[in-house]
Amino acid sequence: MSSTKKSDKPQTMDYKTFREIPKTHINEDYGNEYDKEQLRRMQQSLKLELKRKKLMGVPIAKWDKERKKAYLEHPDGTKEYVE
Repeated sequence: MSSTKKSDKPQTMDYKTFREIPKTHINEDYGNEYDKEQLRRMQQSLKLELKRKKLMGVPIAKWDKERKKAYLEHPDGTKEYVE
């Protein structure tokens, strides 16, 4: 009677094995065009929402990459950093 002992080490996957996994979720004929259209619509929707908020006088939350801080941008262009 042979017993198989499981290793305590987590299983790792090398690059060759990873590349051999079928990429069923990627459909080059359908996925790319569909994804591009969805991305375009999402970007257009976001631009319209930001314009709408600006017209309504609502400040927009943004991120300052240099200072690494969040801030509110008011319709008049002033910035109010959030602590």
